[in-house]
Amino acid sequence: MLKLTAEQKTEKKIAGYLKTLKAMNFSKRLRLSDPTIWKSEPEHTKAIADRLGWLTVPAKMQKRIDEINAFVSQAKKEFTHCVVMDSFQGRRFHLRHSLH
Repeated sequence: MLKLTAEQKTEKKIAGYLKTLKAMNFSKRLRLSDPTIWKSEPEHTKAIADRLGWLTVPAKMQKRIDEINAFVSQAKKEFTHCVVMDSFQGRRFHLRHSLH
């Protein structure tokens, strides 16, 4: 029996995963925001469906691109500097970014 290299083992696993995804029509179901890809119980599907909204954000924002660009132009005129405060894993950090 021929021994597989680590790369060949990985490729074999990936091929298996891709076959599974294709069999379950994953791409189409994801585009349709189908929560049953992950769970079928109603108590889970509602929560999952609520978290799939990011899938439609690009299309929604594309329709509002003129509004977004107008906002950016106005912000550049009104604000010379913007301070953004955020935290990452409990660590606070501050960024200063010039808009001009």
